[in-house]
Amino acid sequence: MARMSEEFVSADPLQMAALAAVGQFSIASLHALKNEVFAATGTVEVLRRQADPKSPLAQRLGQIEASGRDTEIALRLLLDLAASLNHVAVRFPLAEAAEQACALLAHSSYRGRVEKGERSGARIEAPRALIVLSLLHLLANAVEAAPLATLSLGSDDESVWARVSNPGLLPAAPAPFRTEKTRLAAVGLGLPFVRAAAAACNAHFTLRQQDEQVEAELRFPALG
Repeated sequence: MARMSEEFVSADPLQMAALAAVGQFSIASLHALKNEVFAATGTVEVLRRQADPKSPLAQRLGQIEASGRDTEIALRLLLDLAASLNHVAVRFPLAEAAEQACALLAHSSYRGRVEKGERSGARIEAPRALIVLSLLHLLANAVEAAPLATLSLGSDDESVWARVSNPGLLPAAPAPFRTEKTRLAAVGLGLPFVRAAAAACNAHFTLRQQDEQVEAELRFPALG
């Protein structure tokens, strides 16, 4: 897909320097933590393989190993978010980020299909990579819960939004780092990333039940 020119917006140099410093510190800290978790999970895996497969110890070690793998994925998502703090905000059509997210999903292991609903050419102001990743997480979450998801874009005088919906039921108290692979809507690792990304972009993220559909929405301030 052809990439349109980006219009860079002015930013306070001190604020950008502070964000860059936070990003670098977060990346270093998260890398160190990820390495420790990876090493611990590997040790647990070795112990599990040495134990009697039918023993309670092996079962418990398997649970700890699975939890460690989930934690590794969560840390990778946080690393993506920390890296995005170093990206300068630009003005671009939200539809471009949506198309890029759909293309990334199509080349992933997810088998679900995304149907494009309402479209809008409205522009937003944010780090492009952060928005693409956020939409990708929402789409992956949706197609994991149901074979078909719908991506709609819209705008009015006050805001610009992207809405991902899929058939399903929203759990009453979703676990933040565990994906439910049942008929319920998938509520997994991507949602904490999207919430943090929305806050970083002065946007609002909502997840709600709408009749028999689960809707996840990113809403950005309209540009003047």
